[in-house]
Amino acid sequence: MKNQFNIRQFAVLNLIAIALVLMASCEKEITDETDITKSAWRVQFIEVDNSKTNTPDKDAHGNQIKSTAYILDFSNDSICSMSFSINQGGGKYYIESVGVIDIIINTMTEICCDSDFDTKLSQLFSEMREYKVINNTLILEGNNKIIQLKKE
Repeated sequence: MKNQFNIRQFAVLNLIAIALVLMASCEKEITDETDITKSAWRVQFIEVDNSKTNTPDKDAHGNQIKSTAYILDFSNDSICSMSFSINQGGGKYYIESVGVIDIIINTMTEICCDSDFDTKLSQLFSEMREYKVINNTLILEGNNKIIQLKKE
C-alpha cells in the first residue's frame, strides 16, 4: 500500500511538472531565424515608455507620405539606409551576435524639416540593442523603447 501512494505522488508531481513546462513554453516568443540584412523593412510604429505612435500617413507639410518612406535597408556588410517622410538617413549597423545589434544613423539629408515622428525615430535607432524577427516582423528594442518594422 505504501508503494502505491508513492507512485501516485510521483505521477501527480510529474503531471504538475509537465503542466508548468507547457505553460512556460507558451509564454516564450518564437524568433524566426531570418537574416535581417537580406530584406528591406518598413517601420510600423515606435514605442517609448509604453506609449505607441504609428507611422504617420502625412509628412510635416500635410502631404501624403511617399511609398518609399520609413524603409530601413541593410545594404552591405555594415551599411544601412533609412528613408524618412522627406529626408534620407544613412549609417552603420553591427550585429554582434544573433539578437544583438547596434544601429547608428549618422548622416541625414536636409531637404526640409522633419516631422516629430521622424525626429523621434532617427534618435531611437542609436538606443536599439536587441532584435528579434517574428512572422516577418522585425522588432528592435532598447531602453524600454521599440521600433517595429514589417518585411517588405
